[in-house]
Amino acid sequence: MRDAKYYIDHKLKVPQAFFDWCYHDIPVYKWSNKKQTIISSDRKNVCIWEKCLTKNSRLTFNGGFYSRAIILVTSKRIEIQSYCFWLHIIEGKESLECDLVNFERFSGDEHIKITKRADQYIEVEHLTPNFGGMSGAYTGTQFYQNDWRRKIEEVSELKYLDFEYSLPRYWELEHLYKYKTEIEFLQKIHARRLSANVWEGIDVDMRTINQKWLKKNKQYFKNSDRGFASFELAKRIKERRGKVVPSIENYLSYKDIRKVPKGIGITSFQNWVIKNKVDLQFYADYLAMLEKIGVDPTGDTTIAMPKSLNKAHAEAVELYNQILAEEREIAERQWREEHAKQLAEEQERNKQALKVRKNLETEIGAYDFILPKKIGDIVQEGKQMHNCVGTYVERHKSGNTTIVFIRKKEAPEKSFCTMEYKAGQIVQLRAKYNENPPEEVQEVAQQWLGWVNRKRGVK
Repeated sequence: MRDAKYYIDHKLKVPQAFFDWCYHDIPVYKWSNKKQTIISSDRKNVCIWEKCLTKNSRLTFNGGFYSRAIILVTSKRIEIQSYCFWLHIIEGKESLECDLVNFERFSGDEHIKITKRADQYIEVEHLTPNFGGMSGAYTGTQFYQNDWRRKIEEVSELKYLDFEYSLPRYWELEHLYKYKTEIEFLQKIHARRLSANVWEGIDVDMRTINQKWLKKNKQYFKNSDRGFASFELAKRIKERRGKVVPSIENYLSYKDIRKVPKGIGITSFQNWVIKNKVDLQFYADYLAMLEKIGVDPTGDTTIAMPKSLNKAHAEAVELYNQILAEEREIAERQWREEHAKQLAEEQERNKQALKVRKNLETEIGAYDFILPKKIGDIVQEGKQMHNCVGTYVERHKSGNTTIVFIRKKEAPEKSFCTMEYKAGQIVQLRAKYNENPPEEVQEVAQQWLGWVNRKRGVK
């Protein structure tokens, strides 16, 4: 088995023009006065930064870091060679280090990544980032403008791909090389959407798409604009012994099929979804509520496909709130008796978080934005608003999300609208019975969001 050093020793030769280009952008410093001139290097055809030479001139400093890369292409190999340059000025004289830090080779259906660490080349899964942390291997890197794109299209192992509508870019090479066979096959059978999706790596599951799968489903995609999502949707509907209802893809994705309760006709379910313009996220919330109250929708169309989903959801919420109220009374008594110490510790841990949350309270126009003062406030809000906010107690308590009450100034104690704020966004904003709030409240909520995020420095 060949080691990393072998690939480095046998890498493609880099033209001198590349290094001339690299060195041209690395400045030579020149200090001068009437009596003396100091030049940091005798390199030619480079940019020169001139400075006045004085008693206070700083002649020792870090001159910067430069990252440059070149893509080399032959009929059997594609390489990305990334060189780093470190410039130091010591007493007016240049010390310039150059090293091949990252190396990629695509050849013979094999993609090899090599990096230099501790003066040794090693094969790795992830290349060394230029600036550490969250940066990438090519962050801040300038690529040499040779004819690599033309060679990719005309000479390399990727030459059989059709690049007519998308010129290759360096960050695409890994993906295109890995799936070149699949893309070529799809382009040849004119599977327009699927070939584009595989090319871009969007809306596809490459764990499924391989040569065997493509040949098996060739006729479905041939000369069409069908994509992976429509195929999977049709397949999973068929597995449920149903047929695809036209326009269902506007409401249902293939991943949503698993949400449909067992024992429910998938074709009838599609028609119900389209007729009622069902939001599958809201439907999933409804099913979760049924589970919480112990209702099994399996095989029961009246429960699984209610005439009014909003009404059924509200009834489930109402029942849950009743159950929750009873359980809350027992739970809070046990909590006080059995977990007094844990509560005190938790209150201390959340002390800072509570201080931050207080900064969310304000008034805008005719409305007050306030936070629950205790656990029971959230449960009570759910009962008053006939919504499922009572189920968010633990998430609010843990800091995973924040529940905010919107009140009219004229009636600050009366529930009006409920809002969920998380990660700098308003996740939900609901009036009574899960209805959408008035437009004026939506506008005021957006003003509140801008105010809060500015205070928190959230962009």
